[in-house]
Amino acid sequence: REVALAELQEKLNAAMQKLSEPHRLAVTLHDVQGLSHEEIAKIMECNVGTVRSRLFYARQQLQAILSDYLK
Repeated sequence: REVALAELQEKLNAAMQKLSEPHRLAVTLHDVQGLSHEEIAKIMECNVGTVRSRLFYARQQLQAILSDYLK
């Protein structure tokens, strides 16, 4: 099980590197660090709608990149 978890972490890290910097930052701040959309908007100097959009599209891209692994 630890091997599978380590492999998943590797795949996720590689997939995250394929995202654009704003998308990667939004995912990291929200999903890893647990910040709210409002907090992220202040950090990234954009509006909350932009944060939500970046998270949506980043998650879509991650899902597409990882789709073969997740089957």
